[in-house]
Amino acid sequence: MPSDSFRRAVDAAARALSGEPSLKLHLPERNPADAAAVALTRSSADTTALKRRYHDPALHARLAPDTEPAQSILAQVELTRVEAIGGLTHDGVRCNLDLGLRLRYRSLDLEGIRERDEAPIAEVVRLVVREWLTGAPPPEQALAMVELWRSWFDEHARDDLLAMTHAVTDQETFTKHALAIISKLPPSKAEEPLFPEERQDQPSRQRPREKDNPLEIQAHENEPKRRWERRRRPSAPEVRALEEQSARYTVFTREFDDVVDAQQLAGPDDLLRLRRKLDVLLQKLGGGMTQQAHRLQRQLLARQNRWWSFDHEDGLLDSGKLARVVATPLRALSFKRERQTDFPDTVVTLLVDNSGSMRGVPITTAALCSDLLARTLERCGVKVEILGFTTKAWKGGESRKKWVAAGRPAQPGRLNDVRHIVYKPADAPFRRARRFLGVMLHPDLLRENIDGEAILWAHSRLVARRETRRILMVISDGAPVDDSTISSNDRSFLDTHLRAVIAAIEAYSPVELTAIGIGHDVTRYYRRSITIAGADELGAAMVEQLEKLFLRRH
Repeated sequence: MPSDSFRRAVDAAARALSGEPSLKLHLPERNPADAAAVALTRSSADTTALKRRYHDPALHARLAPDTEPAQSILAQVELTRVEAIGGLTHDGVRCNLDLGLRLRYRSLDLEGIRERDEAPIAEVVRLVVREWLTGAPPPEQALAMVELWRSWFDEHARDDLLAMTHAVTDQETFTKHALAIISKLPPSKAEEPLFPEERQDQPSRQRPREKDNPLEIQAHENEPKRRWERRRRPSAPEVRALEEQSARYTVFTREFDDVVDAQQLAGPDDLLRLRRKLDVLLQKLGGGMTQQAHRLQRQLLARQNRWWSFDHEDGLLDSGKLARVVATPLRALSFKRERQTDFPDTVVTLLVDNSGSMRGVPITTAALCSDLLARTLERCGVKVEILGFTTKAWKGGESRKKWVAAGRPAQPGRLNDVRHIVYKPADAPFRRARRFLGVMLHPDLLRENIDGEAILWAHSRLVARRETRRILMVISDGAPVDDSTISSNDRSFLDTHLRAVIAAIEAYSPVELTAIGIGHDVTRYYRRSITIAGADELGAAMVEQLEKLFLRRH
């Protein structure tokens, strides 16, 4: 392609994208026969046009921080915002920007970074924000660098990142949340931006150090009792050690274990009575939880909407440009295409602790929230499975009797009859399964809890499914407790197994594991969890956690 023809084409595309017919680009000279040079030119042109269209320089200057390092980070974040808008509305622009970004990072020596403070923090923030806004992963050369920082962003910046995804077209609100993240960042050895053309002219000043270490999860007395926590991912040696501990987990006998459908646990009259009780409680629940569920539904449905993408060279004729087509029939970019958000098939499993300590308000609230969320998610095309776990007896049941008859051998392992309950299979419509959810309120159901095996069971059901995305949410009020097992083994026997199961799933499994602790801190077990003060906060916590999971990646 001749150089002048190429530049004219790039200029014309930039003018159309920016909405400024008189826009003139000042791009560096590049060889149009070089594919990489062409890609960089198109990427730079698209970025310039998007900044002209979606960026308010006066607003940016008014909100900009005082220090040069913070200004550099904010400039990168704002650049990401305008590029995200362009990429979400124009497929060709998104391809140009993605290719240009990959080419730039290929020329940078980032793969040797092994410590957080070696990473250029402005680039880390840019790539993390880009991932939240567009769902695009970092370039391969920068992936390891971003992974060093991912747990920090999950712990300190998740709420602001979530808010930024909703404010991508509102520069002022977006910038305020970006500044909130910047204010929490620890100092870095690499403060300067990597791309020279994006550096500021002001002299560099050192950012003051924070008083607290932001890399540690600290308990502050003034924090709300319900808070999002994310424990660090265990290292490879730690995972191996936990796997060895898990391998030492034994079961004296599985002869008396069972997996039952909920309807098997109550007669027809009890099923009807318990369902009516649940319906009455749902009416008394009030509008708060219902409104939160509806908000989640609106957000999920909004991400599955269809819309028209304009200015294509083929597709359906854009009726709004009919006059232009008649006047200049050979002119391109007069067609439109229907687009739909890439919302993957998703299944959510709610695994509810049915132990005796959940009796009363906690199990009632869990049943109510499970009922409401199952209906809400089903309307959004998200399949929901509701499971429970308990034991068949107090203090060992038939398993313990068999152990006693065998002469009480030492270290027998798990020593109770496990019961796993299916309240609603994932493929069953809610209208068919709703009458079985009341069984969760049955007074004779709640006994003891062996969490590790229950999570493995629920996990095995999820990994066998074909959905692209699989989420396991555990609702519990504390650590695993079974008196028969604990009294006949090491006291940490069940606790160690639970930790090993969780670590293995978090390290290797495609299932996204998350937990809600009612009145007890479960953050010492789960990397992603919420601790709430009481059962009355469960509904809001479940909706909040699902929002964070759904909106984090898509």
